[in-house]
This record gives sequence, structure tokens and C-alpha cells, in this order.
Amino acid sequence: MTSNSGSSQADQQKVGKTEKNREAWESTRAEGKLRFVLFHGIAGFGLLNGMLYLIVMAVVRNLEHGLPLHHGHGFSSFSLSEALVNILVFALVAGVIWGLAMWRINESMYSPERRVE
Repeated sequence: MTSNSGSSQADQQKVGKTEKNREAWESTRAEGKLRFVLFHGIAGFGLLNGMLYLIVMAVVRNLEHGLPLHHGHGFSSFSLSEALVNILVFALVAGVIWGLAMWRINESMYSPERRVE
């Protein structure tokens, strides 16, 4: 009987967490899709991953050219303008795709029509 009450408690915690997530999503939804995509998609996901992409590409380029990865050679194969364009393009494209995908996923998970009472 203990395992049954344990699973019941776990189910209640899951429902409570789902309701908190739903409330958080409703607040985010109220701010609008454009704001979500701009802040969470482009500024959050896109820029962060754009910088990570730049670092990985610098390492790969340096390895291809036989340059050491220490003593300041990390980004010697990139011009500043090339690096900024790479980050911005990656941030825009990946950020918009990710932001729209996450919006759709959250809408399907937490839409009012799916509310379980």
C-alpha cells in the first residue's frame, strides 16, 4: 500500500508542476509570440549558440591549418566582420526556428483546450 500512496504523491507533484508550467506559459503567451521569438529564440538560444558555433569553427579552422590552440591563436583565422556576420546570421536563423518551434510545442502542451481538471 505504501507504493500506491507514493505513486499518488508523485502524481500530485507532477500535476502541481504541470500547473505551474501552464501558468508560466500563460504569462509568457500574454506577452506575445514576437517577444518570445525575439527574446527567447534570437537573443537567448540564437546568440548563445552563435557564439558557441564561432568557437567551434575557430578550433576547426585552426586544426585544419595546423595552428596551435593556445597563445592567442584561437580566433586568428577569423576577421571581426566575418565573426559578427556568422554570429548574427546563426542567431537570426536558428533563433527564429527554435523560437517558433518552442512556441508551437508550448502551445500544444499548455493550451487551454488541454487543461485537465
